[in-house]
Amino acid sequence: MSGISMFLVVGAMVTYGFSKVVEGNNKRRELKGERRFVRATLLPFLQAEEDARYLREWARNLELERRIMQGVEGWEVGKSPYHTTWMPPGDNRFG
Repeated sequence: MSGISMFLVVGAMVTYGFSKVVEGNNKRRELKGERRFVRATLLPFLQAEEDARYLREWARNLELERRIMQGVEGWEVGKSPYHTTWMPPGDNRFG
């Protein structure tokens, strides 16, 4: 086999290999886009379920607090017992 023919055969093999790599990358990119679309589609439903779970847990915690603190005078269920004048940085309501 001459040098030029070996060069052409190897060149054809490399070209075929790279074309398969590009084809695989395109397919992988397409599947990744589909997964992203499905996640974006399901996100509102998943968020609604999490919000409902959070509200149920919050109501259960308030009821537990009500039962535990029922004998404490002046206790308001759900109100923070901490009193502070601290404001987060960047809050310019007073100045």
